[in-house]
Amino acid sequence: GSLNYEQTLAHVVELVVPEIADWCGVYIADGDGREREITSRHADPDLERVLVEIRRRRREDSGSSESLQVLTTGRSILATEVAGPPSDLAPEERAVVERLAARSYLIVPLRARGRVIGALTLLSTREGRHYREGDLAFAETLGERFALAIDNARLYEEAERSLGLLDTLFATAPVGLAFVDADGCYVRVNPALAALSGASVAD
Repeated sequence: GSLNYEQTLAHVVELVVPEIADWCGVYIADGDGREREITSRHADPDLERVLVEIRRRRREDSGSSESLQVLTTGRSILATEVAGPPSDLAPEERAVVERLAARSYLIVPLRARGRVIGALTLLSTREGRHYREGDLAFAETLGERFALAIDNARLYEEAERSLGLLDTLFATAPVGLAFVDADGCYVRVNPALAALSGASVAD
């Protein structure tokens, strides 16, 4: 419903919590070294802070990040039953994560136009809600829809930025610039070229 990149990312997490998951994280890799993560923001700010920090730290040590694993391999991860907090946590992190009481989680690739642009994490803390193969298949389909919306918004934003740069160039270049179509007809000219020809830009 929007081609605004930030709004699209925010809308993705709003769509899945709380109906499908109790917490959601969307990780996006921009391909140029930049990365983005947006979450559904847990009601407990301490839990949210620890969750985000654990995920960030694991991405820096790429061998332990399941989100990066999904991004690299394009294969989903399903944990139907979560036994307890991970073993690599500091004592204070472990105490916070135990409060979370995670039951189950799944991570699916965000795949758009033949490439994986990120990963979608769905976490259940609800008694009796344990993800299974059917949930995974649904989440993978959802991930593809989300990925296309996110990629469309990102491409639109990049196109708008490029168009803005082009507008600036055309307005300020001291030399004549023009676009012509395949028939050699002018599609766009700048004021410098119009001045050389003695006609207006509109003409």
